[in-house]
Amino acid sequence: MRRLLLLTLALGAMLTPSRWATGQTTLPSTGSDPATAPQTVLHEYVPDGADLKELLDLSARTGAGKLPSGFNQQGSELPKPRDGVSPRPAEPTMSRRGSQRDRQTSMDRETTHEGTLHYHVVFNPSVVPFKRVSVLDAASSSFDLYARDPSYREIPLRKITNAPDRTYFWGSLLLRARRGERIPIPSVAPGMVVHGYETVPAGVGVRFYRDGTDSFAASLSRTRRRRVRVRLLVSAPTRYFSYGIPAGLTLADVPSARRPSLHPKVRRVAARMIARLGISESDPLKVVLDKLVAHFRAFEEGPLAISTGNTYADLTISQRGVCRHRSYAFVITALALGLPARYVTNEAHAFVEVWIPRLGWIRLDLGGAASQMRVTGAKGRRIHRPLEDPFPKPLSYSQGYTRLSGAVTGLSPAQRRGPLPRSGHGAIRNGQVGGITSSGSRSVAPTARKIKAGVAVLLSVESARTTGLRGDPLTVLGTVSNASGAPLAGRPVELLLRRPGSKSLVILGETISGHHGRFKLVTTIPLAAQVGTYQVVAYSPADRRHQAGWSN
Repeated sequence: MRRLLLLTLALGAMLTPSRWATGQTTLPSTGSDPATAPQTVLHEYVPDGADLKELLDLSARTGAGKLPSGFNQQGSELPKPRDGVSPRPAEPTMSRRGSQRDRQTSMDRETTHEGTLHYHVVFNPSVVPFKRVSVLDAASSSFDLYARDPSYREIPLRKITNAPDRTYFWGSLLLRARRGERIPIPSVAPGMVVHGYETVPAGVGVRFYRDGTDSFAASLSRTRRRRVRVRLLVSAPTRYFSYGIPAGLTLADVPSARRPSLHPKVRRVAARMIARLGISESDPLKVVLDKLVAHFRAFEEGPLAISTGNTYADLTISQRGVCRHRSYAFVITALALGLPARYVTNEAHAFVEVWIPRLGWIRLDLGGAASQMRVTGAKGRRIHRPLEDPFPKPLSYSQGYTRLSGAVTGLSPAQRRGPLPRSGHGAIRNGQVGGITSSGSRSVAPTARKIKAGVAVLLSVESARTTGLRGDPLTVLGTVSNASGAPLAGRPVELLLRRPGSKSLVILGETISGHHGRFKLVTTIPLAAQVGTYQVVAYSPADRRHQAGWSN
């Protein structure tokens, strides 16, 4: 039977599920009016029996020297890496001497096409081209970027918990080091944690470290200098990849302890650039970020138009440069505004991270300009496809290699698909369940002609969560079948919120049905959704064999 789910948005945030338990209630003080006094209710996620068993089983099979054989995530089975000590094609061996980690950078003025870039895949799902290798978070008086706190601190392995807001990745690294020597290793996000590892040859102890920029390192217990393969199971906060900017925030909401400090010389030059961009420190934070992203994503490759003697100012005014130039100029401008920001690079790309109150660090890509990107190590690996970010996307950005468009080799057509959904998590689509079209160019429901041909698709939304706060994690479960009840695997499914009686649909995200036609979407309640009651509906588009279908 086709089903949909009703969700209720509470004032001040998101949807609270029936599988959420009340942890604590702050009652009004004596003499106050219970009807008007504020009450604070804390909630704790309680997974259902199947979810909890899967998480506990996975946790029991991780740790030092052990990993599970695989896990399922959003309808895809991700098996444990099988690589040995022999390098994969074009795979580098990571060592202290061969480290690509930068602790400081001076920006160049070579703002034309970069030619061919090479990127090697380490994680599965792959975050190509966004693995984190070097991270810089401060600016010197000479406008150089550097790592403010490069000192490492050991981090323990973490047990997998029932937290619903994390995305899991396999990692496979080839290391060579003396005993105890710390080797810089890539990461997928600042909040990455390691749940377990195995080594080839077996029995090598591994320790993991993190520095003040959330860059990672590893050390081996083996004394002889030889290759050691380290297979990892790691996870990262889903919000780092897929997010919305909470309403009502301004730069004043950044805590003083997090506000970056800049040399007065840098601040004076940056203040002139901020004025040129029309940014006021009293603007809502979403407006500030929209203006910053729109400006730095609109950079083009080509020679600088002016020469004032200051490369940062010349880049910002000219809007010329490739990924490293726009990311460098963005970070200095954000730091001058009092917004924590980081310059992140790997062998093929530079992008930025921004710290947002109530969210933490988010990844923000500004695009680039490369003639070609060659990807190695991607065979047999899934590509991580987060939800679209909510910021402006000029045409020059949308068609760039960082979105796996253009001259990108080493990836299959299926691997080169962009983020989901293309219209953005939390975006409003004007349409109606059972209607003909949305405000966009594609059909959102089958027409009478389509109904006559193809296999009918029936969708069911079966998640038990029913209430919550905007911005909180949300997991939606359901099934896809044909008219006879047979499950349909591999079907694309888009999940949306629909307010009863309204034509507006709020996008939650997209996923693909797996075994037995089941699908799972791990996302958050859109911050753009207004307080109220919604239906969670599932939609599957038409193709040559199937009709389009809705869950109700």
